[in-house]
This record gives sequence, structure tokens and C-alpha cells, in this order.
Amino acid sequence: MDSNRFVRVNYPKKDPQEFSRSLTEQKTDSKVMEPVLLARQPRMRARRGRGKRSSRAPSMPPTIDTVVTAHQVLRFTATSAAASLNITLANILMACGGICTIVNSTVASVASSVKLHKITIWPASTTAGAGQNAEVLWPELGNITRDESKSTAIPAGVTVSDVVMERPPRASQVAFWNSSGGGGSTLFSLTCPAGSIVDVDLTWTLRNNIAGVTQAGYAAAALGSFYYARLDGVGGKFLPLGVPTTN
Repeated sequence: MDSNRFVRVNYPKKDPQEFSRSLTEQKTDSKVMEPVLLARQPRMRARRGRGKRSSRAPSMPPTIDTVVTAHQVLRFTATSAAASLNITLANILMACGGICTIVNSTVASVASSVKLHKITIWPASTTAGAGQNAEVLWPELGNITRDESKSTAIPAGVTVSDVVMERPPRASQVAFWNSSGGGGSTLFSLTCPAGSIVDVDLTWTLRNNIAGVTQAGYAAAALGSFYYARLDGVGGKFLPLGVPTTN
């Protein structure tokens, strides 16, 4: 073989580290990597959520409830035994609070309507056969009311009976709102021994379109002062607890 037909080429020797670096530079060349980077770039998803709330006021004033409504639990103590004592709507409205309008005479309620939710009685100790066991009776509704009475007689030797908790019958007038127009109507009747605690859970509205009620006979009422009436009216047996009152 003729040795003149072959040409020997001598390549310059490179450091292995430099050779590896050069390969890396070629791979990271922007023209080569750009398609790869674009292919691997994650998709940007639109953010879901509420947009910015507008601070602008509505074009028209929204409807609002202008009648003040309050939920309250009125608590009373029985200063003496009560037997089937009627509690009227006017009594309840006055028990929600009122202002003296005529000195030593008249107090006007601040409530115009009321809705009863629940009545709870914690009976005081009593003796067997005293006839003053705790009970709540609801008024008859025309001719559609069932004749009903619950007995909670206490046997001899037992001085404490269970708590009594009653709600207005469904679909009865007492279960709905009652306004001051029916102030004389009886909402319920109470029977309990002296010293019992009675809670009346209710919601009432402040006088607005409907006038409240007034009660006279408050001999020690100061003009302009605020009072909570007894549950059964002036000089009654059920004294309110924790609030200013008068007789």
C-alpha cells in the first residue's frame, strides 16, 4: 500500500474538562434549546375566582327593614302561688319594657307586636296535694282546639317536680305574630307554686307603624323613666328579675 495516499492530521489535544464544557455550551445554545423550552413550558391557566368587588353604591337604594326587632328572654319569679292565671298580649308587651308618660300613673310600652317561642317554668318546692303544680295552658281556638290538660301531681314525700317547658301549638294564633290591636286577648295561662322561676322566650318589634299599649295604676312611676312591667300586670304575682320595675 502506498503510504503517500494517506494524510495524517494532528488534532490539538484538549483537556477533558474543556471538552465537556464545550458540549454543554452547545446544548445550552439558545437556538438549539428554544424549541425544547417552548415545548416543555407549562400551560398558564386562567385564575378562577371572584373579580374585584366594586366599591360603587347601587344605582338605587336597596330595600331595608326599618322596624327594629329584638329577641329576648324575660325572667320572672312568682312572689305568690298562681292558679290558672291568664297572661294577656298587653301584659307581654308591657313586660318587654315601657316609658312612664304620666307621673305616678301610666306607662306606655315600647313594643308593638310580639311572637312567643317558648315558656319554661322551674317550680319551687311544694308539698303534696297543695294544688299548685307547674303548668302552662294555651287558649282555645274557636272550635278546632282539642280539650287538653296535663297533670304533674307530686307524690307525698317529694318536694321538687321536673322543669316544665312548653311551646305554642303549631298553626295556632299564639304561634304567630300578635300586635297591640289584640291587647286584651289571652296568650296563655300559668299555674305554679310561690318562688318558681318563669322564663318567657320571645321576639318583639319596636313601635313603628303600630301603636303600643298603655297601662295605668303605677303609683311609684317617675315621668320619663323606663320600667319592665310584671308579667301579669300592675301589682301582679310575677316580678321581673334583673331589670328596673315598679308597682
